[in-house]
Amino acid sequence: MHLSIIRSLLITSSVICFSFGLLLISAGAVMFQNSLTARNLPTDWNQILATEALLAIKLGSICLLVVTFGFYGTVKRSLQMIFTYRLLLALLIVIQIVVTCLLLVGTRSDFRFQALERLWESFERSMDRSRAFGVVDQRIERLQRSYGCCGIDSYRDWGLVLPESCYEEGSRNIVVTGCLQVLERYLRGSGKALGWLLMSLTVFEFFTLLFAKCYSNGIQNQLMTFVRS
Repeated sequence: MHLSIIRSLLITSSVICFSFGLLLISAGAVMFQNSLTARNLPTDWNQILATEALLAIKLGSICLLVVTFGFYGTVKRSLQMIFTYRLLLALLIVIQIVVTCLLLVGTRSDFRFQALERLWESFERSMDRSRAFGVVDQRIERLQRSYGCCGIDSYRDWGLVLPESCYEEGSRNIVVTGCLQVLERYLRGSGKALGWLLMSLTVFEFFTLLFAKCYSNGIQNQLMTFVRS
């Protein structure tokens, strides 16, 4: 294959990896924002989301730095920079494979179920206090409004008097879905989505590594041919 074609493929794959890095950072930012809705509740649920969110942001940032470095080296045709790019990509691929496995396996772990149980207990205590004093806990209001849910299992958990967050915005229609179901689905889905996103990025990084290897070998062959001549 002609060296200019390999160079074009390397640049294209690097741009795709850069886009995935931006997507990772964006997903992590959204997850971190969602984790803040339950930050005052005594539970590990928001801590799991925050940890996964920060992990996504950090990996996405590292990916951007590595790809930017490699892109610059490719444009400058620097053999040393491309060798370094290959090394950094290989290291990043190994790290992401480990993290992906942990995320996909972790979505079925007992730790997540325990975190949901503690969230349920905390939610129930906050609801009891709200009913006893006639004032809805603002943490519960924020959580229900953010995730579009009401009560633990359903709106019936509140009894006859429902807080404002149990009504659809702009109407008096009752939100019938319980928060435990919504949050369990979100907690499982966020880990899986992040895992599959990392896996997709790893695939493109692998092809980028192959193109970088072919390109550096091509440059080496050109240099050897020039020296011999």
